[in-house]
Amino acid sequence: MISIRNLKNKNNYFKKCASLIVMLVFSVMTFAQDDCANAIDLGALDAPNPCGVTNSGNTLTYNGTTIGATAENPYSSLACMDSPAADVWVSFVAEGNQLDIVLTSGLINANLGLYSSAGDCSTLTGIHCSTSANGNITTAFNALVAGETYYIQISGQDATDFSNFQLDLTANNNCDLCVLGAGLTVNPTPVGGFYLPGTVVDVCVEITEFDQIGSNWLAAIVPTFGPGWDTTTLTGLSAPVAGAGYLWVYDNGPSGWGWYVDGDNGFFDPTDGDYTNNYGDPDIDGVGSWSFCFQISTTSACVPQLDLSIDVDTQSDYETGGYGTTGCQGDPSFPLVAEMSCCDVPTVSAVDATCSALGSASAEGHGGASPYDYVWEDSSGTVVYTDNNNAGVSTATNLPGDTYTVTVTDNTGCEQIIDITVGGFVGCPTISFAAAPADVTVECIGDVPAMTNLTWTDTCTSTGAVAGTDSALAGGTCGGTITRTWTYTNGCGESANASQTITVNDTTAPVLAAEPGDV
Repeated sequence: MISIRNLKNKNNYFKKCASLIVMLVFSVMTFAQDDCANAIDLGALDAPNPCGVTNSGNTLTYNGTTIGATAENPYSSLACMDSPAADVWVSFVAEGNQLDIVLTSGLINANLGLYSSAGDCSTLTGIHCSTSANGNITTAFNALVAGETYYIQISGQDATDFSNFQLDLTANNNCDLCVLGAGLTVNPTPVGGFYLPGTVVDVCVEITEFDQIGSNWLAAIVPTFGPGWDTTTLTGLSAPVAGAGYLWVYDNGPSGWGWYVDGDNGFFDPTDGDYTNNYGDPDIDGVGSWSFCFQISTTSACVPQLDLSIDVDTQSDYETGGYGTTGCQGDPSFPLVAEMSCCDVPTVSAVDATCSALGSASAEGHGGASPYDYVWEDSSGTVVYTDNNNAGVSTATNLPGDTYTVTVTDNTGCEQIIDITVGGFVGCPTISFAAAPADVTVECIGDVPAMTNLTWTDTCTSTGAVAGTDSALAGGTCGGTITRTWTYTNGCGESANASQTITVNDTTAPVLAAEPGDV
């Protein structure tokens, strides 16, 4: 089994059954929601009422803890969050278009990351980040998509900042918005919150519900990008077909590069290139699906943790200047939170240990500058293998079942840390001997029985025979003993023993030859 973090080895493969049992109990007690894949599912939020009445749903309250949590490897977090830190994850299904979040805790620093997902944890996209220096956070997110699954990551300032906490989630319908339903997607999604240099990303905003408040029509979709994006590579990929007499055009308009409506409001040429003198798209109204897509690349030069945020704004024709009635200025923008990493997460694999052979684990660095240095540690923090200046795969061998951490550092110092679990067999192998010869008492040392081979049976490797060994005579020939021992040890270090006690006790009086006659 492979998890994202570091590896470590034990001195002997499997010692005794008791040691293995302790290891298995520890694994069962591992903190459950320590990563996204094991997030606690809070279910669907209480749906708020439709517009026109009280628009808040009932608050969902979750009481949790970070006590016992760890900082998984590689550690995933958003730009504003302390990292690495002991963290927990929860998931929920959204209702309404706005989410109110209240976190109350005893953490020294509280961190909260909100993620959207295209289906599971492999497609996480950071969309909101909050932090505080007093353990408490009150925040809101105004671009929620009802019916979608979201994830929340909660952590303290580091791997030792623990606390119980209360998380309150309240869904709202903000009925003062024109954009009542929309969401942002990116492809590929950032891995662990990071993109590599030179990564080409498709960015799309899908409008699923639009209310033409005050007869304001949607007129522009305009993205802004953090400094880690190469805006010279920005292009428009696609936009919906506009209503009759109107056209969506990708251009450097009044708010910068984006999608703008050009068209005829009855007085102007439909393609005059002036996006401030016409209405928006009349066909985007009510419930539907209208997608606007861009493509852009991260910069080719790497600066670690360089801001790769994206924010896509929607504008009505009032905001672009083509219509005179106020409306839609409070609509949310659609964010992405990400940073740049100069090297990628290593690929890893493991071969589990068995009762007849130790296991192994492999890691291969990616991205950055080759060669790589690999440092392998076992779960106690002991370095079990160091492999420097390796341009290929690093393989640690002779590993007992454990969770190991490998730190991979490229030639420029970019570091990635990942955990690999080498599984061990469950239960101890059964080793037994045939019945040893019965204890025996002999008169003389020369009467000690000849050595014999004794048959052993191992559930992993069938059967065999082994000769015994005799100890030195202890106590002399007047009741002294010899201990004859047969021992078999299998490839896992498991042993079985059998023994026989041979007592040497001279009870016969000596006999002299005929004595000489009297003279």
